[in-house]
Amino acid sequence: MLKLAIDIGGTFTDVVAETADGLSSVKILTSSESPETAALAGMGILLDRLSADFGQVDSVVHGTTLATNALIERRGANTAFITTAGFRDVLEMRNEKRFDQYELNIELPTPLIPRPLRIGVQERTLANGSIMTRPDDQEIDVLSEHLWAINMEAVVIGFL
Repeated sequence: MLKLAIDIGGTFTDVVAETADGLSSVKILTSSESPETAALAGMGILLDRLSADFGQVDSVVHGTTLATNALIERRGANTAFITTAGFRDVLEMRNEKRFDQYELNIELPTPLIPRPLRIGVQERTLANGSIMTRPDDQEIDVLSEHLWAINMEAVVIGFL
């Protein structure tokens, strides 16, 4: 039995090997340009330490805080949100629950995607999965050209 677990963090990557004899681990600096490099290097170090090779690995479990950190720190790709027309503010509106239900002046975090980059398109899928209104190809083409023109790096699509 040889199991590997990898956690790629913003600063360090931890790799742990579990064998019948116990646990072994290594911590390596993460490369933000190539986070997989530290994971592969850590696995290689542990496998060498255990006189094993990749063919003997039974399972690999991977986790990362890179995406979470990017959200928390508000860094990452310039992103647009494409959704059903009339619903571009759904994520900002959240729901009726409050952190403190009696605090009327609570300051919520700034939305991850600014309102001008939350764009609605005419489309609608019903709850049973049937299509009520298909997105119009011409509308999508115009939107695509607009997103290229403003140098959008990523697009999230969340149709209702």
